[in-house]
Amino acid sequence: MAETATPTRTDPPGTNPPPAAGLTVEAGADELLKLLGDDEPAAATAPEPETDDEPTKADEDTEDDAEQDDEGDDDEPQDKGPQTYPVTVDGHEVRVTLDDLTRSYSSTRHTADKAAKLADDRKALDQDRAQYQSARGAYAKALEKLDAYLAENAINEPDWSKLRAEKSPEEFAAIHAEWQIEDRRRAKVQEERDRIAQEEAGERRTAHTEHLARERAKLEAAIPEWRDATKRAALSEKLYAYGETLGYTADQIAEVHDSRALIMLRKAMLYDDLVARAEKARSKAGPPTLAPGSSKPTRDKAGVRVARENFKKNPDLHAGAALIEKLNL
Repeated sequence: MAETATPTRTDPPGTNPPPAAGLTVEAGADELLKLLGDDEPAAATAPEPETDDEPTKADEDTEDDAEQDDEGDDDEPQDKGPQTYPVTVDGHEVRVTLDDLTRSYSSTRHTADKAAKLADDRKALDQDRAQYQSARGAYAKALEKLDAYLAENAINEPDWSKLRAEKSPEEFAAIHAEWQIEDRRRAKVQEERDRIAQEEAGERRTAHTEHLARERAKLEAAIPEWRDATKRAALSEKLYAYGETLGYTADQIAEVHDSRALIMLRKAMLYDDLVARAEKARSKAGPPTLAPGSSKPTRDKAGVRVARENFKKNPDLHAGAALIEKLNL
């Protein structure tokens, strides 16, 4: 420590001599502390460096964001797969995804567009066919008139040997050439008429085949047995036999191509068979039992209603017999 001047009595109380030259700040602080009664000089302290122990505002914001993210993760629902939607298929509800719905709509739309295009093409084809048939009919009528005209104005074929002797070579050649032209013309007209007749016959056969296919499809829809070859053959024999009882011949029945007529014939056959079975069953069972005090047989109205509904849904022998039995016929 640097030396200081000792105070004297002539100095005013409470005053210190001025610091000697060269006194440092630290030494002056020590001297001042001595005067105040602090025996130990204050140790010079340097400012403590800032540490990272206390969080800064940026760190607090970062921690808050992290906490919010964690809370957000907890709130988010767990992935349970793609969302599904209810649809009805054949009367049953099933759930499908949006991808399934998209694919189904695309397929359905493609099929519908293709069916619409086919329908338009078929309509245009039918129109073109109708126009062609109309033009062909007019052409056939013109050929018929031309053939009649040629036949009316035709001459008999001459005796070429006699004509050769009577005519000069030039005249004979001219007559023979003219005859050949007329003959080829008549042959061409007849050829065209034959071609048109064959074309029309082919179209009639095609139309008849298509008509039979449509009527057969109607029969198969109305009569399930018609789909099976064996059952169809057995049913056909029954229809032939029943038709003959009504006065029809086998050829007349074979010419029936309308499904409605065959369906009606089958229903009539089933009805007559049901009536015969009911008569036979009633004759075996005897007279119906009467309720006490009544003069007429009682009817089970509920049973009649149920039997009638069953017969409408499935008009077979058993259902018909049950209905007749309930009606007490």
